[in-house]
Amino acid sequence: MNDTKKLDHKAEKLVDIWIERYRRGSLRFFILHLLLHKHHHKDTNRTGTSSFHGYKLAQKVEEVTKGKWKPTTASIYPILKELYEAGVLEKIPEVEPQETGRTTIEYKLTPFGLKTAQKLEEARKEFAKAFIAGKKGHLPPLLFPLGSNISPEEAKKVFLKAPDEVLCSHRDQIKEKNEHIHKHLEYIEEELDRRKKEEKKG
Repeated sequence: MNDTKKLDHKAEKLVDIWIERYRRGSLRFFILHLLLHKHHHKDTNRTGTSSFHGYKLAQKVEEVTKGKWKPTTASIYPILKELYEAGVLEKIPEVEPQETGRTTIEYKLTPFGLKTAQKLEEARKEFAKAFIAGKKGHLPPLLFPLGSNISPEEAKKVFLKAPDEVLCSHRDQIKEKNEHIHKHLEYIEEELDRRKKEEKKG
């Protein structure tokens, strides 16, 4: 192994360690984000709950990260216990009987937890914006309101005169808006698919 490959291998090992530490530190954010997301898109199953149990949370993290990370339930349950004791979560026992005869305990956001999760999302977004903005500490204003009826030709004239940082900011915010739209479409498709399956069962 030559010196370049040795350096690459050493760097990869160190990055892997740091990424794993970052994942462990981010797990609380992931859990609250998923519970907040589920609260806003409540299941329409027989329970009508917006809750998760530990194993389902682990599966959901794996799904969201496209298989790159699947935390163990052993790492999730201590955080659920901490959030429960802090009044952020409440327990929903006997949601669904297990085949073994035991019952699962699911967790959902309390009213205080909902407010906390929402504030955490806002703080996370503000932190990301400040990080991206660099030294100035704020993002430049949009060139024009997103969703306005300005034509592509008119927009192009505005873009030609705009400085780099304003164009970058506008691009990033359009991407964010586009991501939200695609998420909405995804949820609609999932719900329509679920309804079709229910109709076939009936």
